[in-house]
Amino acid sequence: MSKLQSVYKHALDNKVVQQNPIKNHFKSKPDHKGLTLDTIRQIKSLMLTAELAFARDMFMLSFYCRGMNWLDIIQLKKSNIQNGFLSYQRSKSHKEYRMRLHPAALIIIQRYTNDSQYLFGIIKTKEQLTPQRLHSIRLSSRKERNHALREIGEQV
Repeated sequence: MSKLQSVYKHALDNKVVQQNPIKNHFKSKPDHKGLTLDTIRQIKSLMLTAELAFARDMFMLSFYCRGMNWLDIIQLKKSNIQNGFLSYQRSKSHKEYRMRLHPAALIIIQRYTNDSQYLFGIIKTKEQLTPQRLHSIRLSSRKERNHALREIGEQV
């Protein structure tokens, strides 16, 4: 739609058309307000059930890892961590990232140690990981996590 809007803007500038019929079609973007540091501290310190604690820990891990995407988190393997550094390839852009892990991020990772090659066991090692299966895992696990995060948000 933005390309269509651009074409109409160009046509208006060149007086090919008198008005832009789709000008008011676009809704304004909502104001997104970030969480305050106090809210992050509150979330971190909540006493939660195991399911909610896992969602909170994944949220905090994303926070400590510069906003790492959910798909990238669930695909992290033990081999992505070496000497306190996390190296991974972003699923969406295929760009390589490398960062020193915050001590709290290392604690979260250690908390969920398992026998799988994947850090958090959301993807099972023995599964054949087709793109369709990965998509299904991502959607179902994201839905569960988001539901849990909503519950956490109500407690803050």
